[in-house]
Amino acid sequence: MALTSILRKLPSYAKDVKFELDQIFYHSKFHDLSDEQLYSVALAICYSLKHEQLINAFRYEAKLYIDDLNIEVIKGASSIMSMYNVFYRTTKESSDHAIADAEMLLSDTTTQNPGIDKATYNMCQLAISALNHCSFCVDFYTNKLIGKSIPQSTIINIIRLVSVLKAVSDVLEIEVIRNYDFIPRGESI
Repeated sequence: MALTSILRKLPSYAKDVKFELDQIFYHSKFHDLSDEQLYSVALAICYSLKHEQLINAFRYEAKLYIDDLNIEVIKGASSIMSMYNVFYRTTKESSDHAIADAEMLLSDTTTQNPGIDKATYNMCQLAISALNHCSFCVDFYTNKLIGKSIPQSTIINIIRLVSVLKAVSDVLEIEVIRNYDFIPRGESI
């Protein structure tokens, strides 16, 4: 299943979402990301969304730009960031200073040597953190990327990509929900 099949599945009420998806992947809207970076981040988002149609579509497209080993690394990023995001999102929001300042003390060997370009990996971590609403991690990976001379415009485009793919996922899920025709009910008796 290719990305074009996803575009065809998006209904008319989601025309803006469809337009953005098309612009990003078929009209190089995010020209500041390499194809490898774009598809790595997109695939990381899809794995974190756990959306089978999107995973299959992006995996099919991504194989043009990234190899199977990198895809495994991206799956690993999705899994480890799920753990990190829950920990940091929860502890950093605590009003108890001991909890807010607690060390994670969870394994992080994957992030030390991910096996792909570190900037690309950090882009995936940023995208997953944004999707998982972990502001602490978003700040952390934003600063890491800025430290690697990644421009703020690229970081904003990564957040835009998260926004578009989340919307695509939501629309596809809405479309599989059993819908009934809207018939106004009469007055109650």
